[in-house]
Amino acid sequence: MAILSDALTHTSAASKLKDQLYAEEKADAFQKWQARFEMYEKDLKLKAQTTEIESLYDRIRRDNLVKWLLSLALILVGISSWLFYQRYQIRHTTNKLLLEKNQHIEKQHQQIEAANKELESRMLRAQINPHFIFNSLGSIQHFITSNEKVSALKYLSKFSSLLRQVLEDSVTNNLVLEEELKLLRIYLELEALRFEDGFTYQISTDPSLDIYNLEVPVLLIQPFIENAILHGLLPKTGDRKLDIHYFQDDNWLCCRITDNGVGRVASGISNASRSLKIPSRGLEVTGRRLCALNPDVSLDELIKITDLKNDKNEALGTEVLVKIIPV
Repeated sequence: MAILSDALTHTSAASKLKDQLYAEEKADAFQKWQARFEMYEKDLKLKAQTTEIESLYDRIRRDNLVKWLLSLALILVGISSWLFYQRYQIRHTTNKLLLEKNQHIEKQHQQIEAANKELESRMLRAQINPHFIFNSLGSIQHFITSNEKVSALKYLSKFSSLLRQVLEDSVTNNLVLEEELKLLRIYLELEALRFEDGFTYQISTDPSLDIYNLEVPVLLIQPFIENAILHGLLPKTGDRKLDIHYFQDDNWLCCRITDNGVGRVASGISNASRSLKIPSRGLEVTGRRLCALNPDVSLDELIKITDLKNDKNEALGTEVLVKIIPV
């Protein structure tokens, strides 16, 4: 019994020892597993941290790249802006110089045009004055050869007065309307002396015209008056009348010359004269003067010739309307 009891005791002790060893093995295995698990977790954390650090490095590299690219872009923009500004400055300076040069050229061009117009006007005036002087000298010669000394002296006196006035005004192409009217009156007195029985004339102006300040080209309408006298009044018998009237119409200074002569058809002026192709040197030059004064207006608009007739279509004279200058 004692042996069995010892055996059971040893068996029990061995079982306990075995259980103890198993428990220790389990505990050791658990510790090893736990250690492995902790190592695994640490490895995971380390990998996560490594990944996070790499991601952070990538982000830093990207940020640095972006910063570098932005800096480069800013530098390029700055350089481009500077170059653009320099180009703008050069272009602005060049344009300014070109504008000043163009303005200078335009000013010179205007001065040249003004000088050309002045010279052309003087040249045309130089053609009119000899034309008038030639006719006047012819009249004086006629009086002398006809032994009409009184008429010759009277004509010569008025002619010298007119010539003196024309010479005094030769320094300019224009003179005030009041002086122009004086010249025309002297001229008409001369023309009335030339013809037997003479003619009556009237020179008038609208009250609205300031004849003391308004300037007109010198003796511009004289050839029209001469034409009315020679071709309209001279061939007529009986009462001869000539009316000259200055007025303003649609911002134009106009002159209307009306005669009660025989008319253009009876005087032998062809129908071509109706388009201003009148065979008169004085009228031709006057037409050129008018065109020079008003280059943007046609001659047909500046001069209008009307044949005056009664109800029976009989000639009553001629009316010439001349647009002189805008006012």
